[in-house]
Parts: sequence; structure tokens; C-alpha cells
Amino acid sequence: GCKDCHKPIKDIVEKAKVKHDAMTSGKKCANCHNPHGANVEKLLIQLPFDQCVNCHAVDDMKDDRGVTLTNFKKWLDENKVWHAPVEAKDCSACHRTHGGDNFRLLVAEYPAKFYSPYDLKSYALCYGCHNEKVVSEPETRTLTNFRDGTKNLHYVHVHKSDRGRTCRACHEVHASQQPH
Repeated sequence: GCKDCHKPIKDIVEKAKVKHDAMTSGKKCANCHNPHGANVEKLLIQLPFDQCVNCHAVDDMKDDRGVTLTNFKKWLDENKVWHAPVEAKDCSACHRTHGGDNFRLLVAEYPAKFYSPYDLKSYALCYGCHNEKVVSEPETRTLTNFRDGTKNLHYVHVHKSDRGRTCRACHEVHASQQPH
């Protein structure tokens, strides 16, 4: 099979804490790749973004914990303000395609729960691109417009040792109706 020659992918799939169902069900590798030839890099059946969105275009897909996943085709059609990686059509900027160790196949840590104690390292995904000071500075005039005078309201809501709100409490991480 495919994994006989593609040992690094085999290791990822077998050792991943979070499995990508596309790698473990149906046609497995052939869910996304055509081993006999394709017009797209890496023998993909479609362009990577189209591959992801068209597969995640159903209302009943569940993750490894049984939680229903978003129908991304519908979501992106209904929400025209896209987060920069989505706008760049680069799902792999944030998600691993073959399997991974983080919640939702994310490339770096991000809290799995709505309320989460604030810890800088648990937001490694966000701070790969965004300035962590938006959350860690209690006072600001320039880091964010979400403030009361100079009181940084991001800090007030997120920077808590018990019930800090994660970014998704207020921000849609893929697409929304409005900026920010």
C-alpha cells in the first residue's frame, strides 16, 4: 500500500493523537490523492483548499470526540470576511492534513474549550501571526481598539487563571459577517 513507500506519512498517521478521518476511512489515501496521476501537486484530486472545503461540506461530519463539525462550504458562502489563511486558501497554515497532536488537527496549541485558563503557550497557534501583547498587556492605547479608555478589554476577558475566554468566544476563526 501507499504507506509502504511513504513511511514518514505512515508514522504521522499511526502516531497522531488526533486522527484525520480521511486517512483512516473510505478510500484512505485515495480519498484525496490519485496514485495514478493528477494535474495538481502531490497527486491531489483537487486543489488543496477545494479538497478540504468540498469534503467538509456536509452537516453531519463528526470529529474524533463525536462533535459535529462545521459545514465549511456553507459557512464560507454565508460569511464573506475570511481570516487571512482562509483568504489565502491555505488550510494547512493552521491544520495538519494527515494527523496531528493538537485539537482539530491544529499545527500548534490552541485551547479546546470555550473557557480556558490563560497560558501564553496554549495560544501558540494564534501568536504565530498575531501579537500576544493584545492579550497580555492590561493597559494600551495602540494594541487594540477593544478597550475602555486605556483598559485593554482583551486582557480583562482572556487573561484569567480560571475562566478566561478563548479567542473564539468573540472571534470566528475562519470567516464572519464583519471584520475582526
